[in-house]
Amino acid sequence: MDVTILAVDQSAAIRKVLEMTLTRAGYRVVIATTGEEALARVEESSPDLVLYDYALPRMNGFQFCTRLQRIDRRIPVILMASREDELSSKFVERMGIVDYMTKPFTPEVLLTVTAHALRKYPKDRVIEEAPLQEEEPTSEEREATKRAEEEAAIIAGVKGQITQRLLRALVGKYPLFQQRISPQEFRSLLSEGINEALPESFLQNLARDLSRGSITEMSGERISLEGDIEMIPIAEIFQLLTLQSQTGVLLIVRGNTKVMLFFREGNLDFATGKNVDRHLLLGRFLLESHKITEEELRELLLEKAKHKRPLGQLVLQHGKLTREELHEILRIQTSELVYSILRWPSGRYYFVVMDHFPRIVREAAFGIPTQNLLMEGYRQVDEWHLIEREINNFDLVLHPNPAKQTEENLSQLTEEERKILRLVDGRNTVRDIVKKSHMRPFTVCKQLYSFISTKMITKV
Repeated sequence: MDVTILAVDQSAAIRKVLEMTLTRAGYRVVIATTGEEALARVEESSPDLVLYDYALPRMNGFQFCTRLQRIDRRIPVILMASREDELSSKFVERMGIVDYMTKPFTPEVLLTVTAHALRKYPKDRVIEEAPLQEEEPTSEEREATKRAEEEAAIIAGVKGQITQRLLRALVGKYPLFQQRISPQEFRSLLSEGINEALPESFLQNLARDLSRGSITEMSGERISLEGDIEMIPIAEIFQLLTLQSQTGVLLIVRGNTKVMLFFREGNLDFATGKNVDRHLLLGRFLLESHKITEEELRELLLEKAKHKRPLGQLVLQHGKLTREELHEILRIQTSELVYSILRWPSGRYYFVVMDHFPRIVREAAFGIPTQNLLMEGYRQVDEWHLIEREINNFDLVLHPNPAKQTEENLSQLTEEERKILRLVDGRNTVRDIVKKSHMRPFTVCKQLYSFISTKMITKV
């Protein structure tokens, strides 16, 4: 494959991903870190495609495309942005951008978008030689340039301050190392470590947070209740919110996992999670409903990753579900998120009084009584304690016991139970069985426990 791609990004991590992914796919990859360097590479290698970081300091996407068109108007460009709303549709249409990707993106999305652009916009295509007019930037483009410059200044300031503080703090400890390395070597090692600890992507996000004043999830809102789950169990928090008919958002955090619960007059309207277990993601509930196939889900997830649109919206757009069917699946997912956090042994909670909820929450408006959730949730918690006597490790491999799997015993099983039993083959772990069944861990483990109890399967 004789195709050259110029990849331009300020983040070393993203450049590495671009280079490795595209090289493995057979493309020749040229790397640049600044807009000026990218234009020089265009002059040298005349690439077939350019992948450009829209928010690059000193030369953003608008500025780069303007200068690129003066060099070679045939070269297609794909922009990479941290937020979809950074890209003005007028700008994209006017500058002839062939596509864009929202960071972070998966290797699959990168390869799909790249292949599509190269196929649809070959560099040797005929372009009408209309004179390139010097146009004044639109107000949107001027604002984008100003925002990129301000962000670059914030990044530089943040990095400089953090670096100086770390160096001052750590160089004072130099005597501990003076028998081993020189002061210059020590400073060099520290600088390398700081650059690794403060990648450009991290600083970009931090700069945006600082410029918006939104360091926390619920910035600008007054936290009216907070504490540790170990001190006040989640059930008691739920009961308090119900008794007081509170309306607001309850954020529960454990490590990097976050669950946000939206309450209206003491009832739960909606829940959403970040970095939650795989079985709590919407895709798993869609598969369990048998409304979409695994292949259809993969295609939808690629589209979701590319354009950063909610999976639920895409499911409706493609006609996979009716609005009522999606509403019911989201209600089930909300309930399962609650059941999962009831088992958390530790964590921290924050409650903010507010009534301006996102659109998806307003449309859902489940109004689930917390008492119903707690009763079912704690029933599952009690059953988990029983199940864990036999299945205390998801890496456990279970084996079928043919002697007990008689025709009479098998005839009494439901189709769901048969599906779980078929996955017990002496090779699959409990985790594998849960994943392949597309069922809830509680449902699967409860049935496996039953099979162990009746000796239809064994642990050895």
